[in-house]
Amino acid sequence: MEELLSRSELERPLRRALRRFGQDELSEGVLQNPIFTDLLVQEVHAEPNLAPGLRAELYARLAGPGPGGIQALGWMVKSGLARAEVVLSFVSRLPIGPPDEGALKEAETLEVAESLLPLEELRRPLRVAVALQLLSCSLLSPRGRAALLHKLLTAAWMHPADRRSVLLWALGTEVPDEVAAVFSQVPPPPSELVRPALVGLVAQGEDAPVVLRMGLERLATWEDPAHAVHGLLDLLESAGGSLQSPLRRQVLELATRHDQSTIRRRAYALGEKLEGESYMRQAVRDNDASIRAWAVTRVHPRAST
Repeated sequence: MEELLSRSELERPLRRALRRFGQDELSEGVLQNPIFTDLLVQEVHAEPNLAPGLRAELYARLAGPGPGGIQALGWMVKSGLARAEVVLSFVSRLPIGPPDEGALKEAETLEVAESLLPLEELRRPLRVAVALQLLSCSLLSPRGRAALLHKLLTAAWMHPADRRSVLLWALGTEVPDEVAAVFSQVPPPPSELVRPALVGLVAQGEDAPVVLRMGLERLATWEDPAHAVHGLLDLLESAGGSLQSPLRRQVLELATRHDQSTIRRRAYALGEKLEGESYMRQAVRDNDASIRAWAVTRVHPRAST
């Protein structure tokens, strides 16, 4: 391996990887360190002019289940060097959980998604199962996850029924049996996907009142309900005028009692817009001084001049 890395074309990516790893030169055992080898794969991926054969050999020998490894897999698929069974085997080994340091950002995530997911062999339900693994793995940043979800909802290679399956999974409901059977278990959805999933369901054609009621019913089941409350307020902002007042008030009352002051302030402003100034008078009595001061300027604008 060291002989391969001594080639002049690899001098720059090797030097960058060593610098990120905190070393000046290759030391004994460093090529057995998966953190370093993934950094090296990332830097090789960022090197635009490597010969395809050299790149493929490096990826085959070094790529593992890390950010660089998933970028390498995308290149292999796009180059016709990896088929569906390789993709399924690789994504089944991805670490699941909160984003790691160095997780792929938005543009990097979209590059991987555009390389992997349109693969013709990834027919239903394989494409959905792979998408869920990617969305829940620790190799994608929060922005990367959000960008991937948006891509899944807009890409021509996603069937409308598969988009709905992804959204319902993000909201914590069961996925179709054929999707659940692809891997040993269905990964848990990241809590930050609840907000865009609520909005996404309505954008995909679900009735806003139905989605709002589902969100209210499932609120206690989500790990971080704040994401869900923001999602419910997003729906009120976009469809509030067409909703019945009791349903609007149910969401607003929930939000104005939330622990987070940013949510309460947003709910007061939205309540004033949709239901009248009684919500701003309520804000004047909020336990947060900054909200009270803000509300006073809206209820009594002359007092602030």
